[in-house]
Order: sequence, then structure tokens, then C-alpha cells
Amino acid sequence: MRLETTPAGLFLPEVGLHVDPVLPVEAAIVTHGHGDHARALPGRMYATPETAAIVRARFGETATVVLPYGEPVDVGSPRSPARLTLFSAGHVLGSAGALVEQGGERLFVTGDVKLRPSLTCATAEIPECDTLVVESTFGLRVFRFPETRLLREAIVAEARAALGEGATPVFLAYALGKGPEVARILGGAGIPVSLHGAIEKMSSLYRAFGVTFPNAVPYDSSALEGRALVVPPPCRSQPMVTKIRNRRVVAVTGWALLDAAYDRYGAQGLVPMSDHADFDELVAIVEKSRARRVRTVHGFADAFARILARRGMDAEALEAAAPEEA
Repeated sequence: MRLETTPAGLFLPEVGLHVDPVLPVEAAIVTHGHGDHARALPGRMYATPETAAIVRARFGETATVVLPYGEPVDVGSPRSPARLTLFSAGHVLGSAGALVEQGGERLFVTGDVKLRPSLTCATAEIPECDTLVVESTFGLRVFRFPETRLLREAIVAEARAALGEGATPVFLAYALGKGPEVARILGGAGIPVSLHGAIEKMSSLYRAFGVTFPNAVPYDSSALEGRALVVPPPCRSQPMVTKIRNRRVVAVTGWALLDAAYDRYGAQGLVPMSDHADFDELVAIVEKSRARRVRTVHGFADAFARILARRGMDAEALEAAAPEEA
């Protein structure tokens, strides 16, 4: 099965589908609802029910083929038939990896992925395949995150320490993914939480799919005392945060492993929790797939491909994008 990169992004020519295009195209698989994957609405979108709802709320309407996890659908054409199945990617609510089968060959595109468990989305499944396209945001050995239990404990400890000193703990986390996850961790520990409007909007979608957020309410500037506040990272320099006189800002991000993260996020505290796989998880994904051919995309794609090639694998980077975590 051929794999091409076009100005719009990753393309499967025999099937006629792009994956997460950055430009409008006729038809595409959209793996999840982050803007860098879903903003360029295709004419026909293949997505999970959760991602379809998120894309509709954030970017508008388009014709959609809704695919629950594990339910295959025929794609391609009568002359070039194929089958598409989506599997949970464990990244954010509704995120999916895409398995395309044609002529006895199996190609799997992970999309943004992590193997660690989440309180707000399904755990990732990695099917066996012949060709694996894997995201490599944290494809360097330096990116090894502590175990999930310790990260959740660190978030709760940061909140309780700040509240104990009469300060407002302010957590920086993206509206789709870590924001709801942090809210769920804090609320589940009995800590009252206020949610920025963008995170509350996403949390409402999560609730529609059965995710609960105990002790969480929409932000109210007059009712912050004794509560943690969860906001998207750009809000750290906005009045909603800067007007809180006694505050402790905590950035929740995989980039927290880098020394420059304190300055980058203007934070007093860092918790290295990510919606992306760390280096060891990426290696585990490659091994689980049992792929004969691996192609890396996003983040440290070149470096991760070289590491795999030195281990004797047929591995190459499809592109060299600047690393960014969403």
C-alpha cells in the first residue's frame, strides 16, 4: 500500500484518503479534535462519534462517516476496495488510530497516541500491521515520564499545598485532553475546581459521552477562594490569572522535563504529564505492532527513525516537523 505526503499531509492514494489534512481535501480520516489535526475540514470525514461531536463544536459541520472503535467500514473504490477500522489512541476523548487493510496488507496510522491509562478517554489499542506510521513528538530518550500514579499524586499535592497557604492553584492544561484530565484528577481527590470557559465547553462534551467531573464548576471570579483553577496555557498572561494576587501557577506538560519549561510557561510548578507517548511507550507501540516497516511523523521524527534503524528496523521519517504538544 503506497503512502505519500502531499501539501495537505499524509495521503493513501489507492484508497483516496488523507489523514488529518492541513488543507481542505475531498475525503479524510480525522484522528481527533485538536486544531492541528481537524481544523481543515474535509468534504467527507471519517471519525469516531466523540471526535465528530468535538469537530462539529469547534470547527463546524461537514459530511461525516461516524465509526465507533472496532467497527470496520468499506472504503476505496470497486477497482481498489479496502477496509478502514478505528482503534482508540488513548490521546484525548475520541482519539483514534486508523487501520487500513487492502489486498492482504495492513497499514496502521497511530495519530497522536499514548499507552498510559486516562481517567477521561479509552486506553489505546495497537493492532498488528505490516506498515506502522507512528507519531514521534517525544521520540528522544530524554523524554521518559514518571509513572501515571505519581503524576496524579503530584497534581493533587500541588493543589493542596497552594490551598493550604491560602493561594489559588492555577493549572495550565489544554482545553481538549489534559484540561479535563486535570479537572477529573483534582475533583476526584475532593478538591473543588473551577474551569475556564474553553475547558468547561469541552468538559460538557465529555459529560455527553459519560465522563464525570465531580466538584467541578464553571469559572466565577467571585468564587475562587478555596478552589483550584484550570485554564489553557495562553491564559497565564491574561487578567483571569494575573489578577489573582496570591496564586501558584503549575504547568502540566510533557515539556516539563526540559529545564527551560519554568520560563516557557511562567510557572512556579511543573508536572510532566502528557497526552502523548513518551520514548519508552513509542518503542512499545512499535513492538506491539510487529510492523515490518515503520514511518515516523511529527516531533522528533528523524531522531526516532534513526534510533529504530540502528536497531535493525526498516524505519524512516516521513517529515521533519517542529515538535509541539497539543
